Order: sequence, then structure tokens, then C-alpha cells
Amino acid sequence: KEIINIAVLNLTENGDLAKYKNRWWYDRSECKREKEAPAKSELSLSHVAGIFYILICGLILAMLMALIEFCYKASSESKKAKVPMSDAMKNKARLALSGGRDIDRIVLYPDSSAL
Repeated sequence: KEIINIAVLNLTENGDLAKYKNRWWYDRSECKREKEAPAKSELSLSHVAGIFYILICGLILAMLMALIEFCYKASSESKKAKVPMSDAMKNKARLALSGGRDIDRIVLYPDSSAL
């Protein structure tokens, strides 16, 4: 046991152990080490354009869904109040654009008893 310890100590002192370690662990590896650092690519519009495409598609999809919801709610409200859908859409748009501030002044539907 002592002979092996002395031999390993001699190899370490001579630098041969580090040389063998490199030869057996790193030189025979299938993953080659790159001697120079890889070049860093800068961010440019062409590198991040995909993010903007996704954002624009999401925005268009959200606007389309809001329009479908607006039409659906106006349709159900027009059936409930028995008024034409165009009047229900006008009143809903007027209420949405006012932000609910003028809810007391907006006449949602004309009085059907006056007809």
C-alpha cells in the first residue's frame, strides 16, 4: 500500500498525474472542448420578431373575442327586451363608451307601452 502511495505522490509532484487525467478524462471525451469562447450574438429585431408576432396575434384574437361577446350579449338583450338588435347594440355601445358615467341619463329602451 505504501509503494502505491509513493508512486502516486511522485506522479503528482512531476505533473504526470494531471497529464494522464487530461488524456483519459478530457481528450477521449466525445464532447470536444472549445478553445475559444463562443461569439455572443446581439439582440436585434430579427431575433425577437417572433415575440411581437405572438403578441399581435393575441391582440387580434382578444379583439375578435370581445366583438363576439358584444354581439352575443346585444342579441340576448334584444330578445329579452323585444327590441331590434341594432337598437340594443347602439345602447350597449353608448353605455360602454360612456364608461357607465351616464347610466342615469341613458334610456336603454323606449317605452313599449307608448306604441
